[in-house]
Amino acid sequence: MEPTGNVAFKCTYNDGGSAGGFVGFDGTCTDGNIVRNVEGGRTWCSASECDCRQFYENGFRGRRPTAPCYESLIVSDLRFGPGTYHSRARDGDPIPMTGARAGKVALLTTRLPERDTEAERIVFAVYRIADVTKDDEGRVWVQGDATEVIRLSEAAAIRLPYWRFKEPPQSGAPDWRTGLFRYLSDQEVANFLHALGPLLQSAEERGVLASLLECCGTLAPTLAPDDFAGRFSAEDDKLKYGPGGEGERHRKLKEFVAANPAVLKLGAGRATLEHRFRTGDRVDVLVDFDTGERCVVEIEVEGATSTMIGAHQALKYRALRAAELDETRQPHAFLVAYDIPKVVRKFCSRHGVRCLEIQPDGGI
Repeated sequence: MEPTGNVAFKCTYNDGGSAGGFVGFDGTCTDGNIVRNVEGGRTWCSASECDCRQFYENGFRGRRPTAPCYESLIVSDLRFGPGTYHSRARDGDPIPMTGARAGKVALLTTRLPERDTEAERIVFAVYRIADVTKDDEGRVWVQGDATEVIRLSEAAAIRLPYWRFKEPPQSGAPDWRTGLFRYLSDQEVANFLHALGPLLQSAEERGVLASLLECCGTLAPTLAPDDFAGRFSAEDDKLKYGPGGEGERHRKLKEFVAANPAVLKLGAGRATLEHRFRTGDRVDVLVDFDTGERCVVEIEVEGATSTMIGAHQALKYRALRAAELDETRQPHAFLVAYDIPKVVRKFCSRHGVRCLEIQPDGGI
């Protein structure tokens, strides 16, 4: 492919700073992911000179690594590059990259532990390239513009597998093979951005999206709308809601709570729809409040059976959220429905789950 200035990077999965539903790449990995990357033979993570490898071999005792890799700094520094060779002949030499250009677009990709196949590679962030530079050692860096970046939630990212937007469409199993980057055409980037649009929840992000599309010549998508959702959405809905998928009343109530987290009476906060845990479980709404309080919300419609199941789900999600944050303090757990029977309310009271009946059109 003749380079157009756009580039996609292959990043080793990093779960630092994954709170709030984001994929990570904002700090040092958890101990569990350090084990996974070291024992899995990830090129840098398993190298003897890597701080994480040394921390692992020391039984996770002593000072925890700070900024041990490029991936741990992506969110804070908004830059990445092709890295260096790790072969004997050219070990440590910078890998050349001449096709990335300022004013174009960079996609950052990775593979999640629970979806660790090349076909399920996700895009976890996209940004406008502000500059392409070389450091004193000759390494190339693709610097992002901090005002024109979109960081995807995991729930959004799994619906937009990277290979779905490649042209021509991939036949057989996709294969990145070697190297940390691939060039992208304007059309491929435009296809991804158009698919991303419906998943964005803020006016600010939609403004950034419009700017990024201009970097690609405001091309129209060449994929049908049905292709945008990807196969994961249908599969996930079947697992979570049953063969019939999510009902309209459930969806309406879920979106109302996410748009109005203040109804939970814990103050102002930022809500995330369909936050996915490492186990594959998805909570309907996750809220991080400005006060520092955390909250999981399970949405049901009505009926003793479904709301009792929802109460059990809320208990499970509370534990999963605490584990994800690696905190002993338990988040708040809510069961929200149009109607909650008395027997379910009593159960929730015994187990510390807050019940809330809401009518989206008529208040609480």
